[in-house]
Amino acid sequence: MSWIEKLKKGLVITTGDGGKFFPLYKMNPKTTDFNVAEFEFPNIEGTLVKRSLVKGTKMKLEFYFQGEEHLTEALRFENSAKDKRPFKILHPFFGKMTVQPTSLQYDSTGLGLTKITGDFIETISDEYPRLIEDPKNKIALDVLTTNLSLLDLLDELTPELADATIFDEFIEKAHSIGDLVNKANDQYNEYKKLHQSALGAIDFASAKIGQAAQKAMELYNYPSKFVASITDRIEMFKDQLDSIFGDLSGLVTPNEKKIAEFTGGAIVSSMINATIFPNTDDYQTSNEVIASIDLVLSVWDSYVIVLEQLQTETNDTEDSYVPDFNTVQNLINLVNFATANLINIALNSSSERSFILESDSNAIILAHRFYGLSDGDKELNKFINQNNLSVSELLEIKKGKRVVYYI
Repeated sequence: MSWIEKLKKGLVITTGDGGKFFPLYKMNPKTTDFNVAEFEFPNIEGTLVKRSLVKGTKMKLEFYFQGEEHLTEALRFENSAKDKRPFKILHPFFGKMTVQPTSLQYDSTGLGLTKITGDFIETISDEYPRLIEDPKNKIALDVLTTNLSLLDLLDELTPELADATIFDEFIEKAHSIGDLVNKANDQYNEYKKLHQSALGAIDFASAKIGQAAQKAMELYNYPSKFVASITDRIEMFKDQLDSIFGDLSGLVTPNEKKIAEFTGGAIVSSMINATIFPNTDDYQTSNEVIASIDLVLSVWDSYVIVLEQLQTETNDTEDSYVPDFNTVQNLINLVNFATANLINIALNSSSERSFILESDSNAIILAHRFYGLSDGDKELNKFINQNNLSVSELLEIKKGKRVVYYI
């Protein structure tokens, strides 16, 4: 079938409650990402040359209801979209997709036209038996397994004086950035103790590299449980990696590169561990979860790039270095499972809906429209807080203002 014939087929959207809609639409791209970046070791057979499975498609849709009944049709779609079951989309170019909206915006301010724009993520159906596994327990166990493999990296390393200097530098950079995020007094004191303990172990690293690595691991892992928001913690891990690996020119020997691999891997592991310790206000909406996923994968990609830059062309001389297969494989599995778990959280989190008001209104009418009203003022207060309404807007919200609510 030619692209012209496909174009004529149009867009069909079936919402979770079975409502069917045939809007006009604008072509937008879709993005398909893989769970992690491809990683391969030069001149070594049977290693990580396969890409991981795709994690799903993210796409934007822009479609329109027009004509005399456009407001009625848009309202019918709005009500159907409140059903939390996934949408079925038949796209003329992309085919059949099962998706969940993470945000939808309605704009009826045009003449005879309602424009709807939305962000969607592709999901899979649940029409098959699945083994349910507690993701928190699995991630915690996988973090432990990964950390043990990271410690094994340095077990057989014969350290030199320069190695202790590199280790010390990495610890100082990681701690100084973590210190900026650590706000709780009890955690601040504990983090300081771990910092001093790690530095003390480094002083004896030439004799006890394993003990130094263990103390450093405890320091790198501790920020995963900071009381800061999940976004602040993940950004902190990103800043730690950026600071530690901003200049790789000083990492020359295989020992120094192994310490770098250990340090970066420990920070990635800690970042993944943080995803299972959200604060009360974390993961409130699917957009927030998607932002966390993007941050996690950004940090992981940065670490992979560092390893690719540090590795040598071959692994057959004393100066050669290639990353450890088992360690990288454990990290890949950890990142894959954690991001898949976050996607499930996103699919079950509140998704944003927003409207460009087509006429003047007020908070009471809009709260009733979007949430309904109970005997108290809970829904009204929620709507006011979500939209940061001013005192004057409590009585009148002007046409053209964008207001949000969540389902």
